[in-house]
Amino acid sequence: MAGRAWLGVAFLLGCGARTGIAGEPDFLDASLDVAAVDAKVDATKDAIVSDAVIDAPPAPLCCDEGLKLSGCQSCAAGEQCWNKAGTCERATQRCGPSNCDGCCLSDTLCADGREVGACGTHGQACQTCIKPGSTSYGTCVPDATGGTCGGGDTCTKSNCFHGCCDGNTCMIGDQDTLCGSGGTACVDCVALGGLCKADACDIPHQ
Repeated sequence: MAGRAWLGVAFLLGCGARTGIAGEPDFLDASLDVAAVDAKVDATKDAIVSDAVIDAPPAPLCCDEGLKLSGCQSCAAGEQCWNKAGTCERATQRCGPSNCDGCCLSDTLCADGREVGACGTHGQACQTCIKPGSTSYGTCVPDATGGTCGGGDTCTKSNCFHGCCDGNTCMIGDQDTLCGSGGTACVDCVALGGLCKADACDIPHQ
């Protein structure tokens, strides 16, 4: 009789009956929610990957290495740093009021216009803010689009390197009616019967 009982147990095990042994994997449980298991595996994998990812180093700041007054700032995508004045600049075609809210460093470079060494707004030529009657640097007062030199600064050869002076305003100097460079007074080439070319009046011979 005992032999028959043992044979019955062996038959059940051979047919895949569960043994109930502690720690046994639940592979044979038909009620197992496969989708839930997959979701848990994915979540665990994401957590491991997240913990393993090393944060990318921050983009280098654009710092004033010339005047040492403007501090540092982050440049936006598509901009590069002109570290002479710590200003962010971007390439543009024929920099001017139509495509530069700040100031123009050159014919093709637009700066934000809020730094002491590159101050200006509405597509004017960038101006260096220098206190009147001295060689000390002044301040660039930011506004909605760029900045304006504070302290009553006037436009001169010492602070309008890239353009010409229209009164106290430094202009880019490539317009026919406001032509010039190096901080000289802007010239109206049209009134002289010519046009502005390469920041100088081109007047046909009479």
